[in-house]
Amino acid sequence: MENAQDLVIFAQVVENGSFSRAARKLKIANSSVTKRIQALESRLGVRLLLRSTRRLQLTEEGRALYQRCARIKSEVEGISEEASSFKEVPQGTIRLSVPPLLAHTCLAPHLTGFLTRFPNVSLQVDLTERESDLRESGFDLSLRTGELRDSSDVAQRLCAVTTVLCASPTYLGQHGRPKRPSDLEHFNYLGWMSPDRRTYEKLVFRKGKKTFASRIRGNFSSSDAMAIREAAIHGAGITLLPDIAIAQDIESGLLEAVLTEYTCFQYPLYLIYHRREHQPAKIKVAIDFLKSIFSQPVSRFNREADPG
Repeated sequence: MENAQDLVIFAQVVENGSFSRAARKLKIANSSVTKRIQALESRLGVRLLLRSTRRLQLTEEGRALYQRCARIKSEVEGISEEASSFKEVPQGTIRLSVPPLLAHTCLAPHLTGFLTRFPNVSLQVDLTERESDLRESGFDLSLRTGELRDSSDVAQRLCAVTTVLCASPTYLGQHGRPKRPSDLEHFNYLGWMSPDRRTYEKLVFRKGKKTFASRIRGNFSSSDAMAIREAAIHGAGITLLPDIAIAQDIESGLLEAVLTEYTCFQYPLYLIYHRREHQPAKIKVAIDFLKSIFSQPVSRFNREADPG
């Protein structure tokens, strides 16, 4: 039993980022946390945490152990929640992973209504673009776009996302509006940067059955779509952003869509959650909530089909 308690303490230290915060969470003495972690490291014969005055850092062995702890914790919580789900009273914490841009522009405006309706539910929202295994990461649900890796989790398609070429009215007033994709090389393009720091040098647009390649250049790129959106709103240049994320920006006049008869990137948005015979009540209402936000098609940009 003591071994299991040591694993719980270790997981709390990792999740809280310090021994003192873990001690407060567990309502035990700081020295007890230190003693139990030392005992765990001694028993396993490896260092799990590198400690300094400023922060804790997981060793490779510590990271592997924490992933196992997170999976076990998720399984135990799942069993408990499935048992309580028969009461059909949504309660407890929901851990949700969402791309930052969708969290800010699509999810956040609806949170008050959801949390007011379900006062016994709390949400922990992690902002990341990375796809991760739910059991390894400890999440209950995640929203992800594009191609997914193989997994035993349920991946429910919510909607199709289309990127929209847009800029602020101020920028377009100063620099003009592109009439065709090839015009983009004369505009300052705000680009997406992949985690390995790659950026696009060319975009391919479609209009009906025809394709049009365009060179792009610009003085700003980022791996954070929110930063790109903010830069566009403040007149730094022209960019591609997901239609579902900028619908309100277009309606309010913060951004203006251009070349709307052309399409560039299109990809599905998925809601991912654990495959269970009986979903906990809190997960059921969260799934319905997210489907209500993202399942409605965005048709505000007056795209024109061109058969030629």
